[in-house]
Amino acid sequence: MPSDEMELRRLEIAHVLKRFSWKGNFSAPVEEILKKGKATVLDAGCGAGCWVLDLGQDYPNSTFVGIDIQSKGFPSVNERSPNTGFLVHNLLSGIPFPDETFDYVHMESMWLAFTKQQYMNVIHELVRVTKYHGWIEIYEVNFDLKNLGSSMKSVQDAFHAKLKENGFDPMLFLEISKCLKSINELTNIEYKKVNVSLGGWAGRYGEYTLGAIKQFYEAATYMPDYMRISQSDYQKLIDEFDKQCTQNHTSLDIYRLIAKKVNLSETQ
Repeated sequence: MPSDEMELRRLEIAHVLKRFSWKGNFSAPVEEILKKGKATVLDAGCGAGCWVLDLGQDYPNSTFVGIDIQSKGFPSVNERSPNTGFLVHNLLSGIPFPDETFDYVHMESMWLAFTKQQYMNVIHELVRVTKYHGWIEIYEVNFDLKNLGSSMKSVQDAFHAKLKENGFDPMLFLEISKCLKSINELTNIEYKKVNVSLGGWAGRYGEYTLGAIKQFYEAATYMPDYMRISQSDYQKLIDEFDKQCTQNHTSLDIYRLIAKKVNLSETQ
């Protein structure tokens, strides 16, 4: 995806929509430790830093760090609270912090950034830097939408095929729970799901959410060539999303996976 102003705006809108869907920025039971202060929190793959900024403002006595592979979307010092910070780093090179550094580790929407094996490696890094009795939370989306119209299905099918050709798994979210359960240090694993309606039939929120998906596909400039159609015909398919979503009551599922890290020596 291009890292321009349009993409940053899309990330900001997506953040607001996620927060609305879940009625909050997180589901892990960390409210009390964040309020008490002195908690350290990591957002891995923070993008434009919206999640870090929100929590930094809501919990001024805790510290929040965002990591991303590029800094173009990072807020300036004047745009963020003093308890937040941002670091440029490639997560595939490991997380540049010692073991047991953070009380709470968060990662979201990274299914397009990593292959399956890379994603699993990053999960192990998240666990490594989480303190004992700390929490890990991962948010992902099932981009296999439900009740698709013909135009949306043709675009989605082509997008999934392109991902597979490039070594990515469009159903990667299914593997996250398996990975978490395979790690002995993790317990209290929860799998939360919210179904999100798309289009005008679901009101303004449904329109905004569908709008974010349309922008996502419009930014995928390689798709017309891949589908062997013109740019104008590709745009016509996207323009039909609104009508077809209302006709078919299209929706998608989003997920939060939560786990607590324990010290195995304490449980023996």
